[in-house]
Amino acid sequence: MASPKNCSNQMSAVVINGISYILRVHMMLEVHMSFACSDSTPCINLTLAQVELQPVTRGHIVAIPFCWNAHGSVLTQTIPPVYCLMEETNATKE
Repeated sequence: MASPKNCSNQMSAVVINGISYILRVHMMLEVHMSFACSDSTPCINLTLAQVELQPVTRGHIVAIPFCWNAHGSVLTQTIPPVYCLMEETNATKE
């Protein structure tokens, strides 16, 4: 996923709804998890389950997950932990 500092904020966006991320252990050189959604159009109904992203070698830094205007739920513990998703509300569900 792209780093949020590399993406400019857009005022109009595609609606992101009902995406599930279900992974087992996945080794990566750099570990970044980012859910950067539009200010005017939030991402809704995101689901994370069994997500385990770990660096290929010890000593690599695992970035803290980043969320912006992203709504959803974490069904199982994730690596790294994702605490930034906002809970779904009746106003955000479609």
